[in-house]
Amino acid sequence: MKNNFANYTNKSNQAVIKELSSSVEGLTFEEANERVKIFGRNEIKSRSTNSLEIFFSQFKSAFIYLLLAAALIAFGLGERIDGLMILFFVAAGVLLGFIQENRAEKSLLALKKFLVNKTKVKRSGKIFEIEKGELVPGDIVVLKTGDIVPADLRLIKEKGLLIDESVLTGESLPVAKHKLSLKGRQEEIFQAKNILFSGTTIVSGGGEGIVVSTGGKAVFGRVAKLVVESRKESAFQRNINKLSGFVFKVILITLAVVFSLNVFIKKGKNTGDFLLFSIALAVSVIPEALPAVTTISLANGALALAKKKVVVKRLSAIEDLGSIDVLCVDKTGTITENNLSICEIRSLDPQKAALYGALSSSVSQEGKPPVNPYDLAFWNYLDQEDKNQVLSSSLLEEIPFDSLRKVNSTLLKIGEEKILIIKGAPEEIFKKLRDKVGQEDLNWFANQGELGRRVIAIAWKKFEGKVLKECEENNLELLGLASFADILKPGVASAVKKANKLGVEIKMITGDSKEVARAIASQIGLISGPEEVITGKELAEMEKEVFFKKIEEFSVFSRISPEQKLEIIEALQGKHQVGFLGEGVNDAPALKVANVSLAAPGAADVAKEASDIVLLQKSLGVIIDGISEGRKIFSNVIKYIKTTLVANFGNFYAVATVSLILPYLPMLPIQILLTNLLSDTPLMVVATDSVDTEDLGAPKSYQLTEIAFLATFLGLVSTIFDFTFFGIFKNSGPANLQTLWFVESVLTELVLIFSIRSKKFFLKAVAPSKKLLLTAGLITLTTLALPFSSPGKDFFHFKKPLSSAILIVIFIVFFYFWTTEIIKILYYRHKNNKAISPVNEKTNWR
Repeated sequence: MKNNFANYTNKSNQAVIKELSSSVEGLTFEEANERVKIFGRNEIKSRSTNSLEIFFSQFKSAFIYLLLAAALIAFGLGERIDGLMILFFVAAGVLLGFIQENRAEKSLLALKKFLVNKTKVKRSGKIFEIEKGELVPGDIVVLKTGDIVPADLRLIKEKGLLIDESVLTGESLPVAKHKLSLKGRQEEIFQAKNILFSGTTIVSGGGEGIVVSTGGKAVFGRVAKLVVESRKESAFQRNINKLSGFVFKVILITLAVVFSLNVFIKKGKNTGDFLLFSIALAVSVIPEALPAVTTISLANGALALAKKKVVVKRLSAIEDLGSIDVLCVDKTGTITENNLSICEIRSLDPQKAALYGALSSSVSQEGKPPVNPYDLAFWNYLDQEDKNQVLSSSLLEEIPFDSLRKVNSTLLKIGEEKILIIKGAPEEIFKKLRDKVGQEDLNWFANQGELGRRVIAIAWKKFEGKVLKECEENNLELLGLASFADILKPGVASAVKKANKLGVEIKMITGDSKEVARAIASQIGLISGPEEVITGKELAEMEKEVFFKKIEEFSVFSRISPEQKLEIIEALQGKHQVGFLGEGVNDAPALKVANVSLAAPGAADVAKEASDIVLLQKSLGVIIDGISEGRKIFSNVIKYIKTTLVANFGNFYAVATVSLILPYLPMLPIQILLTNLLSDTPLMVVATDSVDTEDLGAPKSYQLTEIAFLATFLGLVSTIFDFTFFGIFKNSGPANLQTLWFVESVLTELVLIFSIRSKKFFLKAVAPSKKLLLTAGLITLTTLALPFSSPGKDFFHFKKPLSSAILIVIFIVFFYFWTTEIIKILYYRHKNNKAISPVNEKTNWR
């Protein structure tokens, strides 16, 4: 997308004013009102989303359709409790999705709040304060220190103007601006030295600018549009849809075959009863507790992270966090504090150099700490005695910093003496010195630049004249050189190392210069050489295939625009699950589209609103805790899916097949639903279960192949044991067979939980949670007691079984558990062997 501001970078002030049909006196109110009708208000617009639309969109899921169908079937069979529980599960899933989708509107509101509401403007030669929304192209805006720029402006007047553009570009240091036309059209924000951008802040100085772009056409507005229009699908939701599609196909195919065979074999007898039985059987296979399991797991994870000062806004993001294998981070405010500090002072008297640097700042003029980050760094370097001296000094005259002169001159009275202090760009200060600069000073200056640091020179002399003029800026004595850098946040380097151990690749994306990005990345151990940094300009000139290759290859990206951040995230998502950690307005679009978005401490409101997780601590180490928590939740959800599919499909095939052989139903519909209800209760508590350490050490993703294999083969084991049970009890009568099969079905699913919960032999696995053990124990007692109770006999049509029959069932369950354990261990051992590289396999075979 072409930048509108670029049209005005290489034109003179007069040409810009003429092109916008304005004047140095500004527009009249009549002209401004007419232009509002043409250009619209200076605000961000987007299509408002209807809450009902967002709500109903949550039902566009095969899994939700399955659950709703199951609820209707349950109510149709008179099973109100089951129906209500299923609807509760649906509500939990819909609520999660609704919260996630509704956040786009919040992002838009945050962007609007970030912009100023009032601004000063020239109308008919007079200055008025108007609402920011009333600005139009051609308006002349008057700005001073501390103001937030209300629209994209072309400077026509300026005095010592320094701008903080970090919220838009990621550039940590203030940028000097001037009113002169540039050589050639400048498309990049950091090259447009005569343009002020909406949302940026004036650090020092002031000036006037003519509005060239408002609302959505301003750079800030384009960022807002990217935030609102960007959409992402939760990895959790995507994988659940795949799973539900798999289950749905298996159920439909199997039921169609079984029902057709029943009609053919039994010549259409009792077709109505078998239809109800088939519907109940289908309901028994659906993992309807999955939304509840995930909700409980995610809520527990959110609570654990909240104790570590991490705010989770989208619950499913916790599980998604465990799946990421690439973490992209912004530099400014994320890796660094966005707060300059003095690294080194090269001087015979460093303390005096810092003192004179502070004396020439706004401190001596206003009696309070300065806004300019360079001046503030000097101020923070001083001890209290020197600070008192600064505050007691008197400013006589000043020539402010100018982007062309690149220095500022301050005439002060200290005691009875007048001294002239000049500080600024070393190359300009060197021209004004009494003595030639030594080679060691020049080498030090060059070395600081290679380290990504900015250098300021401080020079001075006793002033003998009456009036300060530029011609007096000569015969100076060099007092010292000071280098500045943005402060690293504590714990960043160790967090990078921990992330690497977890199999998470870190990529730094910043709008700052290549030199600064390289220096910071080297400090935190992200790169080892200068050639490992690539710029946005280089990426923009690449073909699509090369672009994708470089995105994978490089870990540090500098001079990156908000649009390019978005492109990088989207490119990485082709092969990776991507997390993005950012802070500024320029990060918001990328935060919105990343699989998991995290806002750093002190982030702009819009960045917080666009994110899934907000960090309240300055250490990136809390992200590692979040990744571990996400992997724990993932592991527990997978336990539920594997267990319920293995058990349900095993019973599903056995009961469906036996129904074709017996002249009566092997289980009544109400008994099937009760089996499902009881077996799902402990499965819901799996959300609180403990996890093996090995399951936390690598990025996690849903492997449907593994789930399908276990559901098929372990389900087949379950089917074989069901047939064994049928062979033993087939002649015991309908009621007795139905009762015992109910007991066997529930108990086999309970013991299956304790087998599948770990890839290890169950005695070597981490101990189950107390809640899981307690719940499984209660369900076991309930299952064994129901056939002997009055409600069991009267309501569920059970028959009191013989004690010997119950012992046989327990014996079958015991052998089923050990068989499952053996097959599970053999499967994972075979899977791990296949993971060995072909070279190693060949070597081992020899």
